[in-house]
Amino acid sequence: MKNSPCRLALTVAFAALFLTAHAFGEMSVSVTINGPIEDIVALLQHLKDLGIGSASAPAQGQYKVTITSVATTTTEPEPVVAPPPPKPTLALLDAKADPAAVKPGGIVLLTVKVSDPDHAVDTVAATVDGTPGSTELYDNGTQGDAAAADGIWSATLTLAPQTAAGEHTVNIAAFNTGGNPVMKNIEGVAAPLTAQVKITVQP
Repeated sequence: MKNSPCRLALTVAFAALFLTAHAFGEMSVSVTINGPIEDIVALLQHLKDLGIGSASAPAQGQYKVTITSVATTTTEPEPVVAPPPPKPTLALLDAKADPAAVKPGGIVLLTVKVSDPDHAVDTVAATVDGTPGSTELYDNGTQGDAAAADGIWSATLTLAPQTAAGEHTVNIAAFNTGGNPVMKNIEGVAAPLTAQVKITVQP
């Protein structure tokens, strides 16, 4: 079929429909066309097959065609929102001894990160298994602590000259203002807030 006036009219209508539907969502366009009946019938059948048109015949040889678009309203994708960071929990983290190997009477720098969102921790102390006494850690920029109030507690631990050679466990514990161990709920059971780090005493 050649480009008859009715075909051209519908082509214009389709173009207008496409542009407006993408801009505003569902739209309808009406056009009245004249032309050979065989051309009009072919176009009406095509519209019917597409499911986007209806037609009425107000006069012989003249048809009013209504073309309705499918709704094309687009919505912007929901922005991806990162989940909030997890709330800090009560913990002693990243306990370290530097150096990790030392001779009896040597000095070790102990550090531990204290996560204390509710300010339950007042003091932190370390003990070496098999040796008496304890060493207090600080977060005030002194006593071996690098920076005050950064949450990293530190102390210089001097090993007793009589410390036996071999691997030793340094136990680090937190205490409240009353001098009692800070307790943490672990799987429904209250336990002291502690951390451990290993050091090797060389012969």
